[in-house]
Amino acid sequence: MSEMGRDPLPLAVLEARGKSHLSSSEKRARAAREVPPANADATPPAWLSEDGMRGRFSEIAAMLSDLGVWDATCADELGRYVVAQTGYERLSAMWLDALAAGDADGAAALQRQQDRAYQQAHRSASSLGLNLTSRCKVAPVRPAEPPGEKLEL
Repeated sequence: MSEMGRDPLPLAVLEARGKSHLSSSEKRARAAREVPPANADATPPAWLSEDGMRGRFSEIAAMLSDLGVWDATCADELGRYVVAQTGYERLSAMWLDALAAGDADGAAALQRQQDRAYQQAHRSASSLGLNLTSRCKVAPVRPAEPPGEKLEL
């Protein structure tokens, strides 16, 4: 019978949260089952042609790599996100221009295109862990603070 419910969190996340009530042997077995991301080179896909998009790709890939969640298999998904987000930003600017010019029909058509681009960008961002909901699932592990030191907010 398959397991029901949520996917298990990585062992490092459980330990960082202080909620690991597993024995040493259970921890070793669980760690052996986990497949860490390869943190491979962040090379933009060949089809991502614009320099601005390639630069944005590299910036986001570096952030994901720093979190320890980047893998070369994510390159195409990140490329799709960059294309969709760039399209959304461009359509937003065109939509605002149409509104300022008083072109209601043109603004309505642009708004529909803008919404589609937003939905594409949102889905890709969710797949990559770039929005709040999906980032809570990723939960990067931060090093523990030495005793006696507290962060002041």
